[in-house]
Amino acid sequence: MTKNKSNNQKTSIRTQMILIVSLVFTLLIIGTVTAGIISGYIGIENTVNADLVTIQQFSDHTFSVALAQARAEALKPAAEFDRTVALGVNNGLKYADRMLEGSIFLECGVVTKTGETRTTYDLFFDERIPQLDCVQKVLANESEDTSAEISSTIDLGGNLRFVLAVPCKSGAFLLTIDGSYFSDLISDKKVGTTGNIFLIDNNGKMIANADSEIVSAQTNYIEMANADSAYRSTAEMFQKMTGGETGVSKFSYNGVKNICAYGTVNGSNGWAYGVTAPESEMLSAMVMIIIALIVCSLVFLAGGIVAISAYANKMSKPIMKMSKRMTLMARGDLYTPIDNINRTDEIGVLAYEFGGTLVSLKSYIRDLGEVLHEMSRGNMLAMPQIEYDGDFSSIEKSLKKIQKSLNHTFSEINKSSNLVAKEANQVSADAQSLANGAAEQSEVIRSLMDMLAKLSEASAENSKTTKNAEENAVKAGEQVKYCNEKMLNASDAMAEITNSALQIEKIIATIEDIAYQTNILALNAEIEAAAAGPAGKGFAVVADEVRNLANKSDKAAKATKQLIESSLESVNRGSDVVNMVSNQLNESTEIVLHAVEDMKTVNAAVQQEKENMREISESIAQINRVVQSNTDTSAKSAETSRALSVQAENLKSLMSNFQCRESAD
Repeated sequence: MTKNKSNNQKTSIRTQMILIVSLVFTLLIIGTVTAGIISGYIGIENTVNADLVTIQQFSDHTFSVALAQARAEALKPAAEFDRTVALGVNNGLKYADRMLEGSIFLECGVVTKTGETRTTYDLFFDERIPQLDCVQKVLANESEDTSAEISSTIDLGGNLRFVLAVPCKSGAFLLTIDGSYFSDLISDKKVGTTGNIFLIDNNGKMIANADSEIVSAQTNYIEMANADSAYRSTAEMFQKMTGGETGVSKFSYNGVKNICAYGTVNGSNGWAYGVTAPESEMLSAMVMIIIALIVCSLVFLAGGIVAISAYANKMSKPIMKMSKRMTLMARGDLYTPIDNINRTDEIGVLAYEFGGTLVSLKSYIRDLGEVLHEMSRGNMLAMPQIEYDGDFSSIEKSLKKIQKSLNHTFSEINKSSNLVAKEANQVSADAQSLANGAAEQSEVIRSLMDMLAKLSEASAENSKTTKNAEENAVKAGEQVKYCNEKMLNASDAMAEITNSALQIEKIIATIEDIAYQTNILALNAEIEAAAAGPAGKGFAVVADEVRNLANKSDKAAKATKQLIESSLESVNRGSDVVNMVSNQLNESTEIVLHAVEDMKTVNAAVQQEKENMREISESIAQINRVVQSNTDTSAKSAETSRALSVQAENLKSLMSNFQCRESAD
């Protein structure tokens, strides 16, 4: 539970709201700052470009005015030279030279149409002078501005000079200007902190720059780029400038990114000027803007997070209250009231619905508890008192099914208990009857055993008598002469034998009757065992054994009866013989011999009868043991039946505590 609570805190709505809104705020701020930076950059860049263009226009005006002024001032010495050249070229130069004092010009000279160079100074004695473009244009009358043509800087005798060529009658009147003339015009002009203004000729050579060394060295970045790729970016921009383009470009110089606005100087024969400054310097205001935007964004973000946190607390507090109440509900507490949540938004609606849900749950559980309590008291007729809605209706249906099932079960148990009690009583009665019958059987068997004992004694006596008869017959055979005297004795013996045979027949009839009754008793016992079910299986086996013994006894009795009948026939024949002895003494010997043989047969039959009697006696003893065992089993079965009957009565008593509907089945 603690672990789950910890996990819930980690992913709470408050935390999620703060994170999400903070993320949105952050993205908005980042987007705003980015848009501000881009907009500021574009604005500053446009401002920088505008400033550069303004400076560019100023430079254009400065260089154009200076150049125009130089051309205009050059006309005066040239006119003076034309006026006095008739006095000679040298004199014309002297008069013209006087007019240079206080002007921007340093030296003067002339290049005649024939290519002859004349000057008052040795400065012009340079073979490159006549080859200058400005001179050639004037001599060829190709000058676009008939006032003057100016050259790029040229090193004359260690001095850097601009050369102006003015058309004159003799050819081209020449004036020189110091090489720093244009550089001086812009030396005090600053572009930012480290930016500057520069001027290049139509070949890319630097002719004006705040850095005099660059001008003195007649630096040409276009040519330098051919030898060093580090100047390629600068050379590419200079090529645009010399191509007559106007605009703003970026280039790298000594590893520093610079911005340059450039254009051409009017009437300059392809000169171009540039206004340049480091990009970082020009955009330094952008850094301040970015810092200001970031600081404002952080302050805004912090304030937003505080406000969001407060709002999140306000939103999550009622939810946490409901969460705590849900935790108590999960633990089984349905009665602790919910903290008051006075809200009209969705959270208030949620709290209201949650309260309603809790009330419904309490009513459902209270009703279910009452129903289950009544069922625990044995009242299976208790029913829910409220209507269950939604998924709770399945609980009501299940409860009704359970009640129906229990009613049916208890009803069947009640029926079964009645049936068990009834059958137990019946089994007990049958067991008692069986015990009584077994006792009667035991008494009958004891009587039968006594009769068999008497029969055995009689049989022994008959055997003895038969043996004596055999001896007498032998003696009669030996002593024929005395047979008449012994006839009466033989006749009496024969009568006794007959009487014994009759008695044996009576005993055999009794045995047959006992065997018949035993067979009937065994049949009844088998029927009772079948009615007793599994409890009577053992008794059925005993009954079957009793029936088998009865059959054996009946067979033995019948065999004995046949032997007796045979003996009676022999005795009768013996009587006839005795009666005929007196008349047939000659045949007595043979008859006696036959009589001896018959006596032997009778003796064997009597011995067999004796053996049968012994077997019957053993069988009856066995039957007596079985009957005794059945008696004991019947007693135990009766006791078990009585116990079963008691348990059935107890079950009926217990079932009487339940109030059930009668089963439809």
